[in-house]
Amino acid sequence: MHALRHNRQRHDGLDVLVLEFGDVDTAEARDELLTDGVRAVIAELVELSGSATVGVALDLRAPSGLAAAAAAHVEAFAAACHGLVHAYVAEERTAIPPVNLVVSWPVQEHDRERTLDYLAAEDGQFARGAAFDLRDAA
Repeated sequence: MHALRHNRQRHDGLDVLVLEFGDVDTAEARDELLTDGVRAVIAELVELSGSATVGVALDLRAPSGLAAAAAAHVEAFAAACHGLVHAYVAEERTAIPPVNLVVSWPVQEHDRERTLDYLAAEDGQFARGAAFDLRDAA
């Protein structure tokens, strides 16, 4: 998949699926994100939540400075991920650990780290199916 790259990381016991974008300029890239990309996120989410003890965070790092069409593709994918996380948590309720979405610009390392710290902490266990969009803070 060229439009989306993903890898797993751990943050203080929190399982994190990092989502980064490749080429998102074309309609084909949009279609790839909203079909294969969403399917990949679902598969990873189900697998991670089955073994996570603290929780799972989707860490979506939205590229900045995109043309309007490409930015719209990223926003559509972010909205799909938020809906997916929200619906998954609502369906599974207490059968899974907390699952949340964190959206940020790649340069927001400090904000992202603080948010992941919160989600990994005992107080963060309250958040389930939430989207933390840190881009407004930049």
